[in-house]
Amino acid sequence: MKGEGITKSSYLKELSSLPSSLLSDYITNEFQAIEQQQQTSIKKETLPYIQEFIQKYEKLETPSSISPNISTLEQAIQHNKQSIEYQTLTSLNIELLSTYGIETWKNQVQLLDNEYKLLQQQNEQLLKNINNINHLRQSSQSVISTKLSALQRKYSELNESNFFTELACEDMEKEIKRLRKIKE
Repeated sequence: MKGEGITKSSYLKELSSLPSSLLSDYITNEFQAIEQQQQTSIKKETLPYIQEFIQKYEKLETPSSISPNISTLEQAIQHNKQSIEYQTLTSLNIELLSTYGIETWKNQVQLLDNEYKLLQQQNEQLLKNINNINHLRQSSQSVISTKLSALQRKYSELNESNFFTELACEDMEKEIKRLRKIKE
């Protein structure tokens, strides 16, 4: 970065203002500058990964015999944007790794793994609680349903009994009126 005269704070601003044809060359130059700056701080086993990374995300060339259409160009632009973002994040990760060391990275990964496992256990416990609550709710609903059916049946029987009692009362009143008429 120092070789290009770009500070870390203006790195992204400079990156977004470059034409897309120069972006790949620019990123390659940046990685070479980083590599030259940090050759002493980066372990030798990390360097092949940087080279592989640079080769993997080189600018895609379209064959001159194929006439590119708009969708092909849009896909290439999208691919290049994704590659640039990925390269930027990887560059930042390499810088952080070289600054803080692999032990810090391992500790952070272990911390995140532990947090993930804890969250999985909490999730499993919550799912068990949800299932228990649903089971209790279903059990109570089935008991209440049985009681409700019995009460509805009893209500129907009482209504029917009341109806027959009213009919009997009406018949008795008619019989009483008839008997009073006869007695008079």
